[in-house]
Amino acid sequence: FARITNVRIAEAAKIVLKDFAAPMHARDIAAAIAEKKLFEFKIKDAVSVVSKALRQSEKFKKFGPGVFELSR
Repeated sequence: FARITNVRIAEAAKIVLKDFAAPMHARDIAAAIAEKKLFEFKIKDAVSVVSKALRQSEKFKKFGPGVFELSR
C-alpha cells in the first residue's frame, strides 16, 4: 500500500515542480500538493513522506538538503 501512495505523491510532486519550474524544498512541495488538492495527507508529517517518495523515484534528483528538482 505504501508503494501506491508514493507513486501518487510522486506524480503530484511532478505536477508541482513542473508548475514552479525550479527546485523546491520538500516542505514547499508538500504544502503545494495539499493546497492544490493533488493528494490528501492523512498524517501530520507530510514533509518526510514527500521527501522519502521523491528520494525513491527516478523522476527526481536531489538539488540540496531537502531540495528536489525534476530529473532531466
